[in-house]
Amino acid sequence: VLVESGMNALTVTLYKECLLHVAFSDDGVSVPAPDAYEVRFEAVGGQGKQLYAGSMDAELKTAFDLPGEYRMDVSDIDGFEPIPTQTVTVKRGEPTRHVVELIRKN
Repeated sequence: VLVESGMNALTVTLYKECLLHVAFSDDGVSVPAPDAYEVRFEAVGGQGKQLYAGSMDAELKTAFDLPGEYRMDVSDIDGFEPIPTQTVTVKRGEPTRHVVELIRKN
């Protein structure tokens, strides 16, 4: 940015994030996010990348730079069956909520 004497202008282009809220359910009942787990995302056929992630209100909240489809891999969670890879579609400016159904081990 070059600032000179007189009037200066700066134009900034901002894009709304592509938000994803991941919740967990056990037999149809909403449960808090497990204490120890990892979630990895990978864009399906695109260039999108995860910007940040955090937990709030018992959900994982994450954002991506581009809309589109993302593969979601959740690590094993104690007491539950392994979670198969899932695909989620996120949109720009409209939060997407995805529920991961946990199945208890016998």
